[in-house]
Amino acid sequence: MELKLLEMDHETADFQLDYSVISSWWTARRLDPVPIEALPPLGAVMFGDRGTYRAAGWMYFDRPFTLADGREICSGVCFFHHFVSNPQNTAAETRKFGHVLMEYLFSEAREMGYSQVITITDSGVMAGEAESIGFTINPHPMIQLAKAI
Repeated sequence: MELKLLEMDHETADFQLDYSVISSWWTARRLDPVPIEALPPLGAVMFGDRGTYRAAGWMYFDRPFTLADGREICSGVCFFHHFVSNPQNTAAETRKFGHVLMEYLFSEAREMGYSQVITITDSGVMAGEAESIGFTINPHPMIQLAKAI
């Protein structure tokens, strides 16, 4: 098992290959691939034996805001999103690779000074897995909205 930090330089051949493989997973799951330009700077991909792509995910971070007196403040909250796994994985493999990937990204966030991560999902399985690693499930149904500006 190997973890690779995704370099978000969209022009590199490595990133183009990674994105091609990962976007095919979204397509296989009848989801629209996340546009390259919408992916945040911190992402990671998990590889299994013999370099097989297994799972990927990304973290969004808020930016520090500068107050009038020059101090910078930040919410300390980051957002885990766009988790996707190889459709050929077994459920146990997706769970294993997903846990390692998330712990890596959360560790990076802690090192950057973030203290809380949030995520959303429409998958009951994903919600259960997230709860098993310490997430609290909001019992109220929510709708995710997005708009290009």
